[in-house]
Amino acid sequence: MLTPTRAIIFYTSDNRKFGTSVADKAALLDTLAGWSGTYRIEGKKIIIRVDASWVENTVGKDQIRNWALSDNRLTWTSDPQPYLRDPSKTSFVRQVWEKVE
Repeated sequence: MLTPTRAIIFYTSDNRKFGTSVADKAALLDTLAGWSGTYRIEGKKIIIRVDASWVENTVGKDQIRNWALSDNRLTWTSDPQPYLRDPSKTSFVRQVWEKVE
């Protein structure tokens, strides 16, 4: 969700399954991410200052995305960065948002 002052982002894996045991429920944490914060635009970059997150180590830090607008679609793309769960790997994120009226 993107409002005039805040960005709220959730990611989930497409293979999530309902957890019944404590171990299953704990494993579900590896299939999601979520954070929110205020943002500012600098050229083709959107910079979100995270104030709430599913993991504490991102609170107070900036999430930076490159953005492009085409008709009613907004695309955000991160620069390559170390993968949070395995820093020996590199990841990037691309989100495509569609305006709903």
